[in-house]
Amino acid sequence: MALRIGVFLLWAVGASADTSPRRGPEWYPLGVGTTWKYSSQAGDYTVMVVGRRKIGPVDCAVLEMRTNGKKTATNAVGRDADGYRVFTSEETGSASKSGKPMTVLGLPMKQGSTWTWTGPYSGTDAKVTYTDLGKETIAVLGKNVSCRKIRSRLELTGVQFGIDLTTWYAPDKGPVLMRYGYGGAEMGGNRFQMDMKLKEFLPSRR
Repeated sequence: MALRIGVFLLWAVGASADTSPRRGPEWYPLGVGTTWKYSSQAGDYTVMVVGRRKIGPVDCAVLEMRTNGKKTATNAVGRDADGYRVFTSEETGSASKSGKPMTVLGLPMKQGSTWTWTGPYSGTDAKVTYTDLGKETIAVLGKNVSCRKIRSRLELTGVQFGIDLTTWYAPDKGPVLMRYGYGGAEMGGNRFQMDMKLKEFLPSRR
């Protein structure tokens, strides 16, 4: 469940409908062929940009996720002036489309800023609250890198505990560490955590 929730919370940032000049690094490089390989306590995960899709006026990137070699999710994601957004997602054969895109990384970046998304998820109503925690330096593929740290919390109607996801975005590499957590007082004091850590990054060659 934690991984499925994490896919919903994060899934991934995309190409651009915003044609203003880029200044500084790309916080989610999404040329076709870009590939991220992650390891975690539950296995290995690969995310790859496999194509493009037009959704309304937005030119989106199509990202495919594989879990231990098996395709588990596909998403169409795009960028506009307000941030990076998930437009459509399909997880393990169950397609869903929100009436409004989910912003997973707000722009411009500002420490302390927050934003929310509400909509249907997994047969119930969901609310996701995002917070920009500012910069933090962590090890990325053997080097110390100043990353952007974003925390999100998912709450589902009828569920007695929330799911937390903290994501570290590295310049020109995108998400390099994702930390899922749930539990605590709501589950008798038990707390569960899983990290997905980048082990290989392959940029687009196009």
